[in-house]
Amino acid sequence: MNNQIELNGANPVEIRSAIYEMDDNDNYAFYLSPTSGITGMEEMEAAGDYLRVTVADPKGKIYPDADNFEFAYGGLTVNEHTMFAVKSLSLEVGYTEASAALKLVIELQHSDGRTLRAGYDGTCNKATLPVLENEYELDEVPTSIGSAIVWKAPAKGTTTYTFYARTGLTEPTEGADGLTVVLSDGIDASEIDLSTADPSKVKVSCGGFTSSQETTGTLHIGINAQGKLTLTLDAEQSGRRLRADYEGGFSEGFESADFIRVTEAGNAEEKALTKIFATTGVSNVLLFGQVDAAEPEELQQGHYAAALTLTAKQLQGGTFDISAFRARIFDYEAYKTYDNSKVSEGMSGSLTVARTSDGKKLYLSFEVTFPDGPKLEGEWSGVTTPMSQEPDMTPVAPFRSHFTLTAADGTTTHVDKDLISVEMRMQKNYKLRGGDPAYGGATFDAYFFYFRPAGGETTSITDTYTIPQLMLSASAVPTDGELDLASGDEELHWNFKYKTEKDKLYLTEYFENYQMFGSWTYRCPDDVKVTVVKNDDKTWKITFRMVDYGRFSNYSSTKEGTQSTVLIEWEGPMTKYSGSETNDLTDADY
Repeated sequence: MNNQIELNGANPVEIRSAIYEMDDNDNYAFYLSPTSGITGMEEMEAAGDYLRVTVADPKGKIYPDADNFEFAYGGLTVNEHTMFAVKSLSLEVGYTEASAALKLVIELQHSDGRTLRAGYDGTCNKATLPVLENEYELDEVPTSIGSAIVWKAPAKGTTTYTFYARTGLTEPTEGADGLTVVLSDGIDASEIDLSTADPSKVKVSCGGFTSSQETTGTLHIGINAQGKLTLTLDAEQSGRRLRADYEGGFSEGFESADFIRVTEAGNAEEKALTKIFATTGVSNVLLFGQVDAAEPEELQQGHYAAALTLTAKQLQGGTFDISAFRARIFDYEAYKTYDNSKVSEGMSGSLTVARTSDGKKLYLSFEVTFPDGPKLEGEWSGVTTPMSQEPDMTPVAPFRSHFTLTAADGTTTHVDKDLISVEMRMQKNYKLRGGDPAYGGATFDAYFFYFRPAGGETTSITDTYTIPQLMLSASAVPTDGELDLASGDEELHWNFKYKTEKDKLYLTEYFENYQMFGSWTYRCPDDVKVTVVKNDDKTWKITFRMVDYGRFSNYSSTKEGTQSTVLIEWEGPMTKYSGSETNDLTDADY
Protein backbone atom coordinates (compact mmCIF):
# COMPACT_ATOMS: atom_id res chain seq x y z
CA MET A 1 0.00 0.00 0.00
CA ASN A 2 1.33 3.41 -0.97
CA ASN A 3 -0.13 6.12 1.27
CA GLN A 4 -3.43 4.31 1.27
CA ILE A 5 -5.89 2.56 3.56
CA GLU A 6 -7.86 -0.53 2.53
CA LEU A 7 -10.62 -2.01 4.70
CA ASN A 8 -12.08 -5.46 4.05
CA GLY A 9 -10.78 -5.55 0.48
CA ALA A 10 -12.68 -2.45 -0.61
CA ASN A 11 -11.14 0.16 -2.84
CA PRO A 12 -8.22 1.81 -1.08
CA VAL A 13 -8.58 5.44 0.03
CA GLU A 14 -5.75 7.92 -0.30
CA ILE A 15 -4.11 9.29 2.83
CA ARG A 16 -4.04 13.06 2.39
CA SER A 17 -3.41 14.26 5.98
CA ALA A 18 -1.22 12.89 8.76
CA ILE A 19 -0.72 14.40 12.22
CA TYR A 20 0.13 13.19 15.71
CA GLU A 21 -0.28 14.22 19.33
CA MET A 22 0.92 12.95 22.70
CA ASP A 23 -1.88 11.45 24.76
CA ASP A 24 -2.32 11.69 28.54
CA ASN A 25 0.04 8.73 29.02
CA ASP A 26 2.76 10.23 26.81
CA ASN A 27 2.02 7.75 24.00
CA TYR A 28 2.29 8.75 20.38
CA ALA A 29 -1.10 8.89 18.70
CA PHE A 30 -0.95 9.12 14.88
CA TYR A 31 -3.97 10.16 12.82
CA LEU A 32 -4.18 9.51 9.08
CA SER A 33 -7.13 10.82 7.08
CA PRO A 34 -8.31 10.89 3.46
CA THR A 35 -9.36 14.49 4.06
CA SER A 36 -6.71 16.93 2.93
CA GLY A 37 -5.41 20.00 4.76
CA ILE A 38 -5.95 18.80 8.32
CA THR A 39 -3.42 20.27 10.79
CA GLY A 40 -5.18 20.13 14.15
CA MET A 41 -7.20 17.74 16.25
CA GLU A 42 -10.41 19.76 16.02
CA GLU A 43 -10.35 19.39 12.26
CA MET A 44 -9.44 15.71 12.50
CA GLU A 45 -12.31 15.01 14.88
CA ALA A 46 -14.64 16.97 12.65
CA ALA A 47 -13.66 14.89 9.60
CA GLY A 48 -14.19 11.63 11.54
CA ASP A 49 -12.65 9.46 8.82
CA TYR A 50 -9.22 8.84 10.25
CA LEU A 51 -7.08 5.83 11.07
CA ARG A 52 -5.67 6.18 14.56
CA VAL A 53 -2.52 4.33 15.59
CA THR A 54 -1.16 4.62 19.14
CA VAL A 55 2.21 3.27 20.28
CA ALA A 56 4.41 3.89 23.28
CA ASP A 57 7.53 4.05 21.14
CA PRO A 58 7.45 4.57 17.35
CA LYS A 59 10.66 2.57 16.97
CA GLY A 60 9.68 0.77 13.81
CA LYS A 61 8.71 -2.91 14.09
CA ILE A 62 6.00 -3.43 16.73
CA TYR A 63 5.72 -6.82 18.41
CA PRO A 64 2.13 -7.45 19.52
CA ASP A 65 3.13 -9.89 22.21
CA ALA A 66 5.63 -7.47 23.78
CA ASP A 67 4.67 -3.89 22.89
CA ASN A 68 1.73 -1.71 23.86
CA PHE A 69 -0.21 -0.54 20.84
CA GLU A 70 -3.66 0.18 19.47
CA PHE A 71 -5.13 1.07 16.12
CA ALA A 72 -8.70 1.74 15.08
CA TYR A 73 -10.46 2.33 11.79
CA GLY A 74 -13.93 1.81 10.41
CA GLY A 75 -15.28 0.21 13.58
CA LEU A 76 -12.33 -2.10 13.93
CA THR A 77 -10.13 -1.76 17.03
CA VAL A 78 -7.08 -3.88 17.79
CA ASN A 79 -4.64 -3.72 20.69
CA GLU A 80 -2.44 -6.06 22.70
CA HIS A 81 -5.47 -7.17 24.71
CA THR A 82 -7.51 -8.27 21.65
CA MET A 83 -4.84 -10.33 19.93
CA PHE A 84 -6.71 -13.53 20.79
CA ALA A 85 -9.19 -12.56 18.02
CA VAL A 86 -6.52 -11.77 15.46
CA LYS A 87 -5.44 -14.36 12.88
CA SER A 88 -2.34 -12.48 11.76
CA LEU A 89 -0.84 -9.03 12.20
CA SER A 90 2.20 -7.22 10.90
CA LEU A 91 2.65 -3.73 12.35
CA GLU A 92 5.40 -1.20 11.73
CA VAL A 93 5.38 2.35 13.13
CA GLY A 94 8.55 4.36 12.74
CA TYR A 95 8.75 8.09 13.36
CA THR A 96 11.64 10.55 13.27
CA GLU A 97 10.83 13.86 15.00
CA ALA A 98 13.74 15.77 13.47
CA SER A 99 12.42 15.23 9.95
CA ALA A 100 8.77 14.71 10.91
CA ALA A 101 8.87 11.50 8.83
CA LEU A 102 6.43 8.67 9.51
CA LYS A 103 6.60 5.16 8.06
CA LEU A 104 3.53 3.09 8.83
CA VAL A 105 2.58 -0.42 7.71
CA ILE A 106 -0.46 -2.45 8.87
CA GLU A 107 -1.35 -5.91 7.58
CA LEU A 108 -4.25 -7.37 9.58
CA GLN A 109 -6.39 -10.49 9.20
CA HIS A 110 -9.04 -10.77 11.87
CA SER A 111 -10.37 -14.17 12.87
CA ASP A 112 -13.88 -13.02 11.86
CA GLY A 113 -12.67 -12.40 8.30
CA ARG A 114 -12.23 -8.65 8.41
CA THR A 115 -9.01 -7.22 7.00
CA LEU A 116 -7.16 -3.93 7.24
CA ARG A 117 -4.22 -2.87 5.15
CA ALA A 118 -2.50 0.51 5.40
CA GLY A 119 0.77 1.97 4.26
CA TYR A 120 2.15 5.47 4.68
CA ASP A 121 5.61 6.91 4.13
CA GLY A 122 5.64 10.67 4.41
CA THR A 123 5.43 13.78 6.53
CA CYS A 124 3.55 13.75 9.83
CA ASN A 125 3.60 16.96 11.88
CA LYS A 126 2.50 17.39 15.44
CA ALA A 127 -1.11 18.48 15.59
CA THR A 128 -1.48 22.21 15.90
CA LEU A 129 -3.53 23.51 18.76
CA PRO A 130 -6.89 25.10 18.01
CA VAL A 131 -6.64 28.81 17.30
CA LEU A 132 -8.14 30.72 20.20
CA GLU A 133 -10.03 33.90 19.42
CA ASN A 134 -10.83 35.85 22.57
CA GLU A 135 -10.95 32.57 24.49
CA TYR A 136 -9.16 30.73 27.24
CA GLU A 137 -8.75 26.96 27.19
CA LEU A 138 -8.09 24.67 30.14
CA ASP A 139 -7.26 21.06 29.29
CA GLU A 140 -8.55 21.50 25.72
CA VAL A 141 -11.90 22.88 26.89
CA PRO A 142 -12.28 26.36 25.38
CA THR A 143 -14.33 29.16 26.95
CA SER A 144 -15.24 32.43 25.26
CA ILE A 145 -14.18 35.58 27.07
CA GLY A 146 -17.17 37.82 27.69
CA SER A 147 -15.62 40.48 29.96
CA ALA A 148 -12.08 41.67 30.59
CA ILE A 149 -11.17 43.69 33.67
CA VAL A 150 -7.95 45.39 34.79
CA TRP A 151 -7.97 46.13 38.52
CA LYS A 152 -5.05 47.91 40.16
CA ALA A 153 -4.24 47.78 43.86
CA PRO A 154 -1.67 50.56 44.47
CA ALA A 155 -1.65 49.85 48.20
CA LYS A 156 -0.56 46.26 47.48
CA GLY A 157 1.56 47.10 44.45
CA THR A 158 -0.31 44.70 42.15
CA THR A 159 -2.49 44.68 39.05
CA THR A 160 -5.08 41.95 38.53
CA TYR A 161 -6.26 41.04 35.03
CA THR A 162 -9.42 38.96 34.97
CA PHE A 163 -11.04 37.43 31.89
CA TYR A 164 -14.59 36.33 32.64
CA ALA A 165 -16.84 34.03 30.65
CA ARG A 166 -19.82 36.16 31.65
CA THR A 167 -20.54 39.27 29.60
CA GLY A 168 -21.26 42.73 30.95
CA LEU A 169 -19.00 42.60 34.01
CA THR A 170 -17.18 45.84 34.81
CA GLU A 171 -15.48 45.02 38.10
CA PRO A 172 -14.12 41.95 39.89
CA THR A 173 -17.03 39.61 40.59
CA GLU A 174 -16.84 36.85 43.16
CA GLY A 175 -18.13 33.50 41.99
CA ALA A 176 -17.83 34.25 38.27
CA ASP A 177 -15.74 31.77 36.26
CA GLY A 178 -12.68 33.15 34.60
CA LEU A 179 -8.94 33.34 34.08
CA THR A 180 -6.95 35.57 36.43
CA VAL A 181 -3.44 36.97 36.10
CA VAL A 182 -1.92 38.93 39.01
CA LEU A 183 1.29 40.87 38.40
CA SER A 184 3.35 42.81 40.91
CA ASP A 185 4.24 46.37 39.95
CA GLY A 186 7.47 46.63 37.98
CA ILE A 187 7.09 43.31 36.15
CA ASP A 188 7.79 43.51 32.41
CA ALA A 189 4.79 41.66 31.02
CA SER A 190 5.75 41.87 27.35
CA GLU A 191 7.12 38.29 27.50
CA ILE A 192 7.20 36.36 30.77
CA ASP A 193 8.89 32.97 31.01
CA LEU A 194 6.74 31.17 33.56
CA SER A 195 9.48 28.64 34.30
CA THR A 196 11.72 31.38 35.72
CA ALA A 197 9.15 33.91 36.94
CA ASP A 198 8.81 34.52 40.69
CA PRO A 199 5.47 32.90 41.67
CA SER A 200 4.96 35.59 44.31
CA LYS A 201 5.06 38.26 41.60
CA VAL A 202 3.41 36.43 38.70
CA LYS A 203 0.28 34.40 39.44
CA VAL A 204 -1.99 32.66 36.93
CA SER A 205 -5.13 30.80 37.93
CA CYS A 206 -8.14 29.29 36.22
CA GLY A 207 -10.41 26.61 37.60
CA GLY A 208 -8.15 24.07 39.26
CA PHE A 209 -5.03 25.47 37.61
CA THR A 210 -2.79 27.64 39.79
CA SER A 211 0.72 28.58 38.73
CA SER A 212 3.70 27.65 40.88
CA GLN A 213 7.44 27.07 40.61
CA GLU A 214 6.71 23.99 38.50
CA THR A 215 4.79 25.94 35.85
CA THR A 216 6.29 26.20 32.38
CA GLY A 217 5.26 28.26 29.39
CA THR A 218 4.97 31.89 28.39
CA LEU A 219 2.74 34.83 29.19
CA HIS A 220 2.25 38.19 27.53
CA ILE A 221 -0.20 40.77 28.76
CA GLY A 222 -0.51 44.49 28.16
CA ILE A 223 -2.32 47.34 26.45
CA ASN A 224 -1.41 47.96 22.83
CA ALA A 225 -1.10 51.20 20.87
CA GLN A 226 -4.79 51.06 19.99
CA GLY A 227 -5.70 51.00 23.67
CA LYS A 228 -6.80 47.36 23.59
CA LEU A 229 -5.96 44.79 26.22
CA THR A 230 -3.92 41.90 24.79
CA LEU A 231 -3.25 38.48 26.31
CA THR A 232 -1.31 35.47 25.05
CA LEU A 233 -0.85 32.56 27.44
CA ASP A 234 0.40 29.00 27.09
CA ALA A 235 1.12 27.39 30.45
CA GLU A 236 1.59 23.79 31.58
CA GLN A 237 1.76 22.25 35.02
CA SER A 238 1.24 18.76 36.44
CA GLY A 239 -0.11 17.47 33.13
CA ARG A 240 -2.59 20.33 32.75
CA ARG A 241 -2.46 22.96 30.05
CA LEU A 242 -3.91 26.46 30.13
CA ARG A 243 -3.99 28.61 27.02
CA ALA A 244 -5.55 31.97 26.28
CA ASP A 245 -5.67 34.61 23.61
CA TYR A 246 -7.42 37.96 23.80
CA GLU A 247 -7.42 41.35 22.15
CA GLY A 248 -10.21 43.75 22.91
CA GLY A 249 -11.85 46.20 25.23
CA PHE A 250 -11.73 46.15 28.99
CA SER A 251 -13.03 47.82 32.10
CA GLU A 252 -10.57 49.11 34.65
CA GLY A 253 -10.50 50.47 38.14
CA PHE A 254 -8.80 50.29 41.50
CA GLU A 255 -9.04 48.21 44.62
CA SER A 256 -9.91 50.74 47.28
CA ALA A 257 -11.47 50.71 50.74
CA ASP A 258 -13.06 54.14 50.07
CA PHE A 259 -12.78 55.56 53.56
CA ILE A 260 -11.75 58.70 55.42
CA ARG A 261 -10.40 58.46 58.95
CA VAL A 262 -9.48 61.33 61.25
CA THR A 263 -7.71 60.59 64.51
CA GLU A 264 -7.37 63.27 67.17
CA ALA A 265 -6.35 62.87 70.81
CA GLY A 266 -6.49 59.11 70.38
CA ASN A 267 -10.06 59.11 69.07
CA ALA A 268 -10.54 57.84 65.51
CA GLU A 269 -13.56 58.68 63.36
CA GLU A 270 -13.87 56.57 60.23
CA LYS A 271 -16.54 57.09 57.59
CA ALA A 272 -17.21 55.90 54.06
CA LEU A 273 -15.66 58.21 51.47
CA THR A 274 -18.25 58.28 48.72
CA LYS A 275 -17.39 61.32 46.65
CA ILE A 276 -14.59 63.77 45.91
CA PHE A 277 -15.25 67.21 44.44
CA ALA A 278 -12.52 68.66 42.23
CA THR A 279 -11.58 71.86 40.47
CA THR A 280 -9.51 71.72 37.30
CA GLY A 281 -6.61 73.82 36.12
CA VAL A 282 -2.93 74.31 36.81
CA SER A 283 -3.74 73.89 40.49
CA ASN A 284 -6.45 71.43 41.46
CA VAL A 285 -8.37 71.26 44.74
CA LEU A 286 -9.78 67.90 45.81
CA LEU A 287 -12.46 68.41 48.44
CA PHE A 288 -14.07 65.63 50.47
CA GLY A 289 -15.45 64.78 53.89
CA GLN A 290 -17.46 62.48 56.10
CA VAL A 291 -20.90 62.96 54.53
CA ASP A 292 -22.34 61.98 51.15
CA ALA A 293 -22.84 65.52 49.92
CA ALA A 294 -24.70 66.60 46.79
CA GLU A 295 -22.88 69.96 46.82
CA PRO A 296 -19.41 70.70 48.22
CA GLU A 297 -20.79 73.12 50.81
CA GLU A 298 -22.74 70.25 52.38
CA LEU A 299 -19.46 68.69 53.51
CA GLN A 300 -19.59 71.18 56.38
CA GLN A 301 -22.38 69.08 57.89
CA GLY A 302 -19.84 66.49 59.03
CA HIS A 303 -17.35 66.74 61.88
CA TYR A 304 -14.41 66.96 59.48
CA ALA A 305 -13.78 67.82 55.85
CA ALA A 306 -10.48 67.94 54.00
CA ALA A 307 -8.88 69.48 50.94
CA LEU A 308 -5.81 68.43 48.97
CA THR A 309 -4.28 70.84 46.46
CA LEU A 310 -2.28 69.25 43.64
CA THR A 311 -0.76 70.32 40.36
CA ALA A 312 -2.17 68.97 37.12
CA LYS A 313 1.02 66.93 36.70
CA GLN A 314 0.70 65.39 40.17
CA LEU A 315 -2.85 64.31 39.32
CA GLN A 316 -1.46 62.12 36.55
CA GLY A 317 0.11 59.83 39.12
CA GLY A 318 2.92 59.31 41.58
CA THR A 319 3.76 59.24 45.26
CA PHE A 320 4.45 62.56 46.96
CA ASP A 321 5.80 63.67 50.32
CA ILE A 322 3.76 66.08 52.44
CA SER A 323 6.10 68.90 51.42
CA ALA A 324 4.98 68.55 47.79
CA PHE A 325 1.27 69.27 48.22
CA ARG A 326 -1.09 71.32 50.34
CA ALA A 327 -3.34 69.57 52.84
CA ARG A 328 -6.08 71.10 54.96
CA ILE A 329 -8.42 69.67 57.57
CA PHE A 330 -11.56 71.55 58.57
CA ASP A 331 -12.96 70.80 62.04
CA TYR A 332 -16.60 71.90 62.26
CA GLU A 333 -16.99 71.05 65.94
CA ALA A 334 -13.89 72.79 67.25
CA TYR A 335 -14.15 75.42 64.48
CA LYS A 336 -10.50 75.05 63.47
CA THR A 337 -8.63 74.86 60.19
CA TYR A 338 -5.37 72.91 59.95
CA ASP A 339 -3.19 73.90 56.98
CA ASN A 340 0.23 72.39 56.32
CA SER A 341 1.23 75.46 54.29
CA LYS A 342 1.18 77.37 57.59
CA VAL A 343 3.15 74.80 59.58
CA SER A 344 6.92 75.28 59.61
CA GLU A 345 7.94 71.93 61.07
CA GLY A 346 6.65 68.68 62.48
CA MET A 347 4.41 67.73 59.53
CA SER A 348 4.48 64.19 58.18
CA GLY A 349 2.59 62.29 55.52
CA SER A 350 2.42 61.20 51.92
CA LEU A 351 0.01 60.91 49.01
CA THR A 352 -0.28 58.29 46.26
CA VAL A 353 -2.12 59.18 43.04
CA ALA A 354 -2.97 56.88 40.13
CA ARG A 355 -5.23 57.03 37.09
CA THR A 356 -6.76 54.51 34.74
CA SER A 357 -5.31 54.39 31.23
CA ASP A 358 -8.22 56.43 29.86
CA GLY A 359 -7.69 59.06 32.55
CA LYS A 360 -11.28 58.90 33.77
CA LYS A 361 -10.91 57.18 37.13
CA LEU A 362 -8.71 58.52 39.90
CA TYR A 363 -7.13 56.71 42.84
CA LEU A 364 -5.95 58.40 46.02
CA SER A 365 -4.28 57.07 49.14
CA PHE A 366 -3.25 59.64 51.72
CA GLU A 367 -1.90 60.04 55.22
CA VAL A 368 -1.30 63.45 56.77
CA THR A 369 -0.38 64.16 60.40
CA PHE A 370 -0.33 67.64 61.92
CA PRO A 371 1.92 68.30 64.92
CA ASP A 372 -0.31 68.67 67.97
CA GLY A 373 -3.27 68.17 65.66
CA PRO A 374 -5.30 65.52 63.85
CA LYS A 375 -4.14 62.72 61.60
CA LEU A 376 -5.95 62.31 58.27
CA GLU A 377 -5.99 58.98 56.45
CA GLY A 378 -7.99 57.65 53.56
CA GLU A 379 -8.30 55.80 50.29
CA TRP A 380 -10.64 56.40 47.38
CA SER A 381 -11.13 55.56 43.73
CA GLY A 382 -13.69 56.77 41.25
CA VAL A 383 -14.63 59.67 39.01
CA THR A 384 -14.36 63.07 40.67
CA THR A 385 -17.36 65.40 40.77
CA PRO A 386 -16.49 68.73 39.14
CA MET A 387 -16.89 72.03 40.96
CA SER A 388 -16.28 75.39 39.29
CA GLN A 389 -14.39 76.79 42.27
CA GLU A 390 -13.55 75.90 45.83
CA PRO A 391 -16.14 77.22 48.27
CA ASP A 392 -15.10 78.88 51.50
CA MET A 393 -14.85 75.92 53.84
CA THR A 394 -13.56 77.85 56.85
CA PRO A 395 -15.31 76.61 60.00
CA VAL A 396 -17.22 79.46 61.61
CA ALA A 397 -18.49 79.01 65.12
CA PRO A 398 -22.12 79.98 65.65
CA PHE A 399 -22.28 83.32 67.34
CA ARG A 400 -22.32 83.37 71.11
CA SER A 401 -22.09 86.40 73.32
CA HIS A 402 -18.83 85.93 75.18
CA PHE A 403 -15.79 87.44 76.85
CA THR A 404 -12.40 85.83 76.16
CA LEU A 405 -8.87 86.60 77.19
CA THR A 406 -6.39 84.69 75.02
CA ALA A 407 -2.63 84.45 75.50
CA ALA A 408 -0.15 85.70 72.93
CA ASP A 409 0.33 82.21 71.46
CA GLY A 410 -3.26 82.34 70.22
CA THR A 411 -4.15 78.95 71.67
CA THR A 412 -3.97 79.33 75.45
CA THR A 413 -7.22 80.75 76.81
CA HIS A 414 -7.07 82.50 80.17
CA VAL A 415 -10.75 83.42 80.23
CA ASP A 416 -13.65 82.15 78.14
CA LYS A 417 -17.07 83.00 79.52
CA ASP A 418 -20.52 83.29 78.02
CA LEU A 419 -22.19 86.64 78.60
CA ILE A 420 -25.70 86.45 80.04
CA SER A 421 -26.47 90.19 80.03
CA VAL A 422 -25.07 93.65 79.43
CA GLU A 423 -26.18 96.41 81.74
CA MET A 424 -26.09 99.87 80.23
CA ARG A 425 -26.29 103.38 81.55
CA MET A 426 -25.79 106.80 80.05
CA GLN A 427 -24.58 109.79 82.03
CA LYS A 428 -25.01 113.28 80.66
CA ASN A 429 -22.25 115.81 81.23
CA TYR A 430 -19.97 113.13 82.57
CA LYS A 431 -16.81 114.70 83.92
CA LEU A 432 -13.76 112.67 82.98
CA ARG A 433 -10.81 113.36 85.26
CA GLY A 434 -12.76 116.16 86.87
CA GLY A 435 -13.77 117.60 83.53
CA ASP A 436 -10.90 120.14 83.45
CA PRO A 437 -8.86 119.99 80.20
CA ALA A 438 -5.84 121.26 82.11
CA TYR A 439 -5.85 117.99 83.99
CA GLY A 440 -6.51 115.95 80.85
CA GLY A 441 -10.21 115.99 81.59
CA ALA A 442 -13.31 116.58 79.52
CA THR A 443 -17.06 116.89 79.96
CA PHE A 444 -19.30 114.88 77.64
CA ASP A 445 -22.22 112.50 77.54
CA ALA A 446 -20.97 108.94 78.09
CA TYR A 447 -22.28 105.41 77.71
CA PHE A 448 -21.21 102.71 80.17
CA PHE A 449 -21.52 98.99 79.38
CA TYR A 450 -21.18 96.28 82.06
CA PHE A 451 -20.67 92.76 80.66
CA ARG A 452 -22.03 90.20 83.10
CA PRO A 453 -20.72 86.62 82.52
CA ALA A 454 -22.36 83.32 83.36
CA GLY A 455 -21.59 82.52 86.97
CA GLY A 456 -21.64 86.17 87.93
CA GLU A 457 -25.38 86.52 88.28
CA THR A 458 -25.18 87.85 91.84
CA THR A 459 -21.90 89.71 91.53
CA SER A 460 -21.95 93.45 92.20
CA ILE A 461 -21.97 95.46 89.00
CA THR A 462 -18.91 97.34 90.23
CA ASP A 463 -16.78 94.18 90.57
CA THR A 464 -14.26 94.49 87.75
CA TYR A 465 -12.65 91.17 88.69
CA THR A 466 -15.76 89.54 87.27
CA ILE A 467 -17.53 92.12 85.13
CA PRO A 468 -15.55 93.95 82.40
CA GLN A 469 -16.61 97.58 81.97
CA LEU A 470 -16.44 99.75 78.87
CA MET A 471 -17.06 103.50 78.63
CA LEU A 472 -17.47 105.34 75.32
CA SER A 473 -18.24 108.91 74.39
CA ALA A 474 -21.93 109.12 73.53
CA SER A 475 -20.96 110.89 70.32
CA ALA A 476 -19.36 107.62 69.17
CA VAL A 477 -22.41 105.47 69.95
CA PRO A 478 -23.40 103.85 67.68
CA THR A 479 -20.10 103.68 65.85
CA ASP A 480 -19.80 104.17 62.13
CA GLY A 481 -18.41 100.72 61.42
CA GLU A 482 -15.32 99.69 63.34
CA LEU A 483 -13.88 102.47 65.47
CA ASP A 484 -10.14 102.67 66.14
CA LEU A 485 -9.82 103.74 69.76
CA ALA A 486 -6.06 104.27 69.32
CA SER A 487 -6.57 106.87 66.60
CA GLY A 488 -5.67 109.81 68.88
CA ASP A 489 -8.90 111.68 68.17
CA GLU A 490 -9.11 114.31 70.94
CA GLU A 491 -12.92 114.15 70.97
CA LEU A 492 -12.92 110.38 71.43
CA HIS A 493 -12.90 109.21 75.03
CA TRP A 494 -13.01 105.64 76.24
CA ASN A 495 -12.15 103.44 79.18
CA PHE A 496 -11.89 99.67 79.71
CA LYS A 497 -11.58 98.06 83.14
CA TYR A 498 -10.90 94.44 84.04
CA LYS A 499 -8.77 93.08 86.85
CA THR A 500 -6.77 89.84 86.67
CA GLU A 501 -3.21 88.60 87.15
CA LYS A 502 -0.53 90.88 85.70
CA ASP A 503 0.92 88.08 83.54
CA LYS A 504 -2.45 87.77 81.84
CA LEU A 505 -3.33 91.45 81.50
CA TYR A 506 -0.66 94.07 82.14
CA LEU A 507 -2.97 96.82 83.46
CA THR A 508 -6.31 96.90 85.21
CA GLU A 509 -7.53 99.94 83.28
CA TYR A 510 -6.93 101.21 79.74
CA PHE A 511 -7.94 104.50 78.15
CA GLU A 512 -6.85 107.12 75.64
CA ASN A 513 -3.50 108.81 76.21
CA TYR A 514 -3.85 112.31 77.66
CA GLN A 515 -1.73 115.32 78.58
CA MET A 516 -1.73 117.20 81.88
CA PHE A 517 0.41 120.30 82.32
CA GLY A 518 2.60 119.23 79.40
CA SER A 519 3.13 115.72 80.70
CA TRP A 520 1.62 112.69 78.96
CA THR A 521 0.00 109.64 80.51
CA TYR A 522 0.08 106.51 78.35
CA ARG A 523 -2.53 103.79 78.76
CA CYS A 524 -3.68 103.21 75.19
CA PRO A 525 -2.66 99.96 73.44
CA ASP A 526 -1.59 100.07 69.81
CA ASP A 527 -4.44 97.82 68.71
CA VAL A 528 -7.84 98.48 70.29
CA LYS A 529 -11.08 98.69 68.33
CA VAL A 530 -14.80 98.72 69.00
CA THR A 531 -17.99 98.36 66.99
CA VAL A 532 -21.37 99.36 68.42
CA VAL A 533 -24.59 98.83 66.50
CA LYS A 534 -28.02 99.85 67.81
CA ASN A 535 -30.93 98.20 66.02
CA ASP A 536 -34.44 99.54 65.63
CA ASP A 537 -35.80 96.74 67.82
CA LYS A 538 -33.60 98.02 70.70
CA THR A 539 -31.18 95.14 70.39
CA TRP A 540 -27.48 95.94 70.33
CA LYS A 541 -24.39 94.45 68.79
CA ILE A 542 -21.07 95.22 70.46
CA THR A 543 -17.59 93.98 69.56
CA PHE A 544 -14.60 95.12 71.58
CA ARG A 545 -11.13 93.83 70.75
CA MET A 546 -7.86 94.86 72.39
CA VAL A 547 -4.31 93.51 72.21
CA ASP A 548 -2.46 94.17 75.47
CA TYR A 549 0.62 95.81 73.99
CA GLY A 550 1.79 99.40 73.62
CA ARG A 551 3.55 102.24 75.40
CA PHE A 552 2.31 102.26 78.97
CA SER A 553 5.10 104.18 80.72
CA ASN A 554 5.23 107.93 81.19
CA TYR A 555 9.01 107.83 81.26
CA SER A 556 10.03 105.26 78.63
CA SER A 557 8.94 104.72 75.05
CA THR A 558 9.58 100.99 75.35
CA LYS A 559 6.45 99.05 74.58
CA GLU A 560 5.09 96.67 77.14
CA GLY A 561 2.22 94.29 77.70
CA THR A 562 1.37 90.60 77.74
CA GLN A 563 0.19 90.65 74.11
CA SER A 564 -2.91 88.84 75.30
CA THR A 565 -6.09 89.57 73.37
CA VAL A 566 -9.33 90.73 74.96
CA LEU A 567 -12.42 89.97 72.89
CA ILE A 568 -15.96 90.87 73.91
CA GLU A 569 -18.89 90.11 71.61
CA TRP A 570 -22.52 90.71 72.44
CA GLU A 571 -25.77 90.51 70.50
CA GLY A 572 -29.08 91.16 72.20
CA PRO A 573 -31.01 93.69 74.28
CA MET A 574 -29.51 95.87 76.98
CA THR A 575 -30.40 95.39 80.64
CA LYS A 576 -31.25 98.33 82.85
CA TYR A 577 -28.33 99.42 85.01
CA SER A 578 -28.58 98.04 88.56
CA GLY A 579 -25.85 100.08 90.25
CA SER A 580 -25.80 103.36 92.12
CA GLU A 581 -24.11 105.59 89.54
CA THR A 582 -26.06 108.20 87.56
CA ASN A 583 -28.21 106.81 84.77
CA ASP A 584 -30.02 109.25 82.53
CA LEU A 585 -31.74 106.53 80.50
CA THR A 586 -35.41 105.71 81.02
CA ASP A 587 -37.15 102.38 80.92
CA ALA A 588 -38.21 103.18 77.37
CA ASP A 589 -34.56 103.14 76.30
CA TYR A 590 -34.23 99.41 77.05
